Amino acid sequence: MDHRIKLAATFIIGLISTASIAAAHHAPHLTQPLEFKTLVLGAPTTPAQVEAVLTTPCGMKGGTCDALDKKIQEDRKVTCGLGGGGVQVCNGSTTIADTIAEVNVVIGADGILQRIHLTFSNLGYPSIYPPQ
Repeated sequence: MDHRIKLAATFIIGLISTASIAAAHHAPHLTQPLEFKTLVLGAPTTPAQVEAVLTTPCGMKGGTCDALDKKIQEDRKVTCGLGGGGVQVCNGSTTIADTIAEVNVVIGADGILQRIHLTFSNLGYPSIYPPQ
C-alpha cells in the first residue's frame, strides 16, 4: 500500500509541475506559476541558484550538527551538472515541511526551469499533508 501512495504523490507533483509549465507557456493570464523555495517553474534559473536555495541546513529544527552530520549533509547536498541536449540536471536532498526529500530539478538549455520532482518517505505525509 505504501508504494502506491508514494507513486500517487510523485505522479501528482509531476502532473502539477507539467501543468504549471504548460499553463505558463500557453495561458500565462490564467494561472499562478508554481514556486518551490523561490524557484519558479517556467522562469529563468541558474544551477547556482538551485544549489543555493535547496541546501538542507545541518541540524534541522535546532538539533546538533556534529562532524558526521556535516559529512552526510555534504554528500547529499543538491548539485547540478550538464545533461543531454544542454539541459542542467540537479539532484540531491532538500526539505519540504521539515521532511527530507530527494529532489530532481531540470533547467532547459534555454535556462528556463522545467521540472522540480520531489520524492519523500510516507513517514513525512503528516507534515506535508496535515490531516484535516
